[in-house]
Amino acid sequence: MKRTPLKRKTPLKRGGNGLRKTRLSPVSKARAAGLAVYRALRAFLTPHYTCCARCEQNAWEDLHHPYKRGKGRKLWKLLCVMPVCRRCHDEIHSNENQAREDGWLVEPKPRR
Repeated sequence: MKRTPLKRKTPLKRGGNGLRKTRLSPVSKARAAGLAVYRALRAFLTPHYTCCARCEQNAWEDLHHPYKRGKGRKLWKLLCVMPVCRRCHDEIHSNENQAREDGWLVEPKPRR
């Protein structure tokens, strides 16, 4: 099937198309709000915890959430966060069955 080039009724104008040129935000508003809460939580926990809650040797770097995200569950509650080092955090999530047995991962109770 032979294709013919499209022909415009009016030629394109040079320059802009008249639309406002705004920069896109690198982070969504919801993500930015979550990051602000995360930073505030880290700032609050820093003077209270100096080492990893799991191995008690290394300085903590991550905040571990033992509860998985669910509908209506507040992710950044203070009681649902444990400061752990990167190595321990990776071990918890790579060996989930062992972490459940040790209490580092908790399954949420089913809702009625």
